[in-house]
Amino acid sequence: MRHHSWTETEGNQESPSLPPIGYFPSQRRMFWRRFPLRFTRLGRRRTSHSSCTNRTLKWSEIMVSIYIVDQEGQLERVLQKPSEKEMEEEEAIGAPSPDPWCFTDSAYFISSKITHRLLEFVAPNCPIETKVCAYGDFMRSLGKKTKKEPEAIDFTGLDQMDIKTRHNLHIWRLCLDACFKGAKIQLLGCGFDSFFHFGSIAECRQHFHNLMKDRRDIPFIPLHSTWEYKVGQESIVEYSNLPPNPYTVIGNLSIVSNCYVGRKKNLQTINIPDNVVVYNTPVVRNNRKGWVTVVIETEDNVKKSHELGHVLWSGTKLKDYECTSLWNAPLFTMTHGAEKSLLQSLRKYQHRETDPEILKCCGWSMADVVRYVDADKLVQYMRQRRKLWWRYG
Repeated sequence: MRHHSWTETEGNQESPSLPPIGYFPSQRRMFWRRFPLRFTRLGRRRTSHSSCTNRTLKWSEIMVSIYIVDQEGQLERVLQKPSEKEMEEEEAIGAPSPDPWCFTDSAYFISSKITHRLLEFVAPNCPIETKVCAYGDFMRSLGKKTKKEPEAIDFTGLDQMDIKTRHNLHIWRLCLDACFKGAKIQLLGCGFDSFFHFGSIAECRQHFHNLMKDRRDIPFIPLHSTWEYKVGQESIVEYSNLPPNPYTVIGNLSIVSNCYVGRKKNLQTINIPDNVVVYNTPVVRNNRKGWVTVVIETEDNVKKSHELGHVLWSGTKLKDYECTSLWNAPLFTMTHGAEKSLLQSLRKYQHRETDPEILKCCGWSMADVVRYVDADKLVQYMRQRRKLWWRYG
């Protein structure tokens, strides 16, 4: 995750690489979003898509948002998953450009003034059950020539459930139009490898390898972490404290993040297998605070839908869980300490096939971890690790 003091680029001139910092404070994180975009100059206008040349573009691969920018660089409007016909009608496609260079990925940041406007709407309307998209519903309100939500909508042909859903979304979109009315939009470009889309494990791994491209003599990638452990080839260890006693062995091609173990003489060895992702997160739910460690295989498809009883966790079928994806499977347990959480989740992962009872009474899914993350505590922990790493690393 990166923060950007972005600078505009011209032609093939690259803007300077930017250093990473931590997460946003918890009170603002819900209004911050990463999303995959690709910017390129096409004649008089600049658009975003998934290919460097517009005429070889596969329209089924179009990214979520298309920015239409005028000659002065001002945002006119944002299109959401447009067809080729819609892009031509909106004049989003210009003449072919000799410069096919494009940016991959982007982020948007919302000012505190707009954040307060949103909160003023949310407070009296809780609980909110409407699903609002940080892509389509937020971005559609931006730009000086944006198409606003109509005051009235046609419900013809919709059943009662669809009418309720569409009505609630209509109210939200009117609110967003009002919140973003008159907002000043600034588009800035950043250099290569200064931002990455953490959409898949493969993308994450590629980013870290690019980050460490000048340190190929190191067989693994350590970031803001202690070095007193054995690590396999091409593994990534970030924001982790793993002391020599107990000795920790990390396998090949694994990713270990935010893991902490104190010095314990009664523990002999901690084994983290090959090809796994292990990350520890501070959480808070119903005023109860603790840590949850997630362990999955690098090839696990966490969002893939399955029939009940057929969800796979690293090859193990979860027969006793009423969930349709690994993302929503309550496989993990909250504990009071980060170390205990790590050891408990590793034990469950190790015995997931031989001891079905070990998976019962867990209560935390990956979706829960994201929803109830204690962001302030996470920021504090990561900042401490960064200070120690720069001092002693």
